[in-house]
Amino acid sequence: MNYTTHLLFILISITSLLRSTAAEPLSTTAVYAFGDAIFDTGNNNGLRTICRADHPPYAAELHDTISFGRFSNGMLPADILVHDLGLKPLMQPYLNMQTAPRDTLRTGVSFASTCSGLDDLTADEYDKNIHFRLDFSLNHQSYDLHYNNRNFEAARETMRLDIGDGPTDDVLKNAVYLISGGTNDMLVNYYAIPIRRLTYSVSAYHEFLLGNLKDFVKKLYKRGARRVGVLGMPPVGCLPLDISTKFGFKRECVSQHNADATQFNERLQQYINQFVTEMPQLKIAYIDIYNPMMDMINNPSRYGLEHTLEGCCGSGSWELGPFCSKYARVCTNSSQYLFWDSIHPTQAAYEVLTKIFKETSLSSLLA
Repeated sequence: MNYTTHLLFILISITSLLRSTAAEPLSTTAVYAFGDAIFDTGNNNGLRTICRADHPPYAAELHDTISFGRFSNGMLPADILVHDLGLKPLMQPYLNMQTAPRDTLRTGVSFASTCSGLDDLTADEYDKNIHFRLDFSLNHQSYDLHYNNRNFEAARETMRLDIGDGPTDDVLKNAVYLISGGTNDMLVNYYAIPIRRLTYSVSAYHEFLLGNLKDFVKKLYKRGARRVGVLGMPPVGCLPLDISTKFGFKRECVSQHNADATQFNERLQQYINQFVTEMPQLKIAYIDIYNPMMDMINNPSRYGLEHTLEGCCGSGSWELGPFCSKYARVCTNSSQYLFWDSIHPTQAAYEVLTKIFKETSLSSLLA
């Protein structure tokens, strides 16, 4: 073997090795989101509820009325994710499908609904006076199949009629499913209105919520889901509304509520380990938002933040929904705020959380 041939052989060998060991790019067919406001891109628009954000200044930085309905100043995590994965510019809400392109379902939609929870009583308590019940609540014990997965099942059947059974199954099998829930349950049904507190201890209520979550994941799995990401609770005691309810205008996290959220997240991770045992083809990941948000609160300058315990809209202590309106004072530097209103983060904060998710949990789901 002469020198040139030998060198060529080495180069080919190195190239083959690099190709075999290089990480495959992250890819998925679609993203489907369920749960509460962190993923709700407008499903509550038009409903008779206070849990709506289809008005300025919500989503104002997206610069079009089509994007109204997001409880933030801009993009939500699901929007950022589908954009970064190259699926679409923004995540559409399922209830806006009439005006969406036919192929929208194949790349994912949001079924999430603000004010819903893992406990179907939660949405009722938000709008008790008008008897508002969300069909998207993750648990509705009397009508599991009709309420828990009604809209997802309808979407699946629409795709089957459109592209056939095989292609639909491929889309659903390779899609990523995101679930968020539990925060509203604790804020409303346990802390603010002590309905569940009269019946359950904190740990017992967590078990009740996680049992409902488990049932929901099983239904998704039965319908073809194989890649599921479940968000943990945020530091509930640091949400501006929770702080204001406890301390008024004093800015200090409610330590016990943060401890409760930590306990829930620890138990959730134990449940996730059980899911894998019971659903062997399932890839499921815990998505930690508690620790990243606490790091933003404790080390704001690291993220370019200056305000971490008050919202950008209004006084920053109480306003959300109809009270964060075009008449409310709005900060001029939202990128320096962790929260947009008294509960929901800004796009700047969501970009940080989504980046961490992509660098950690997402890779395990798409492996």
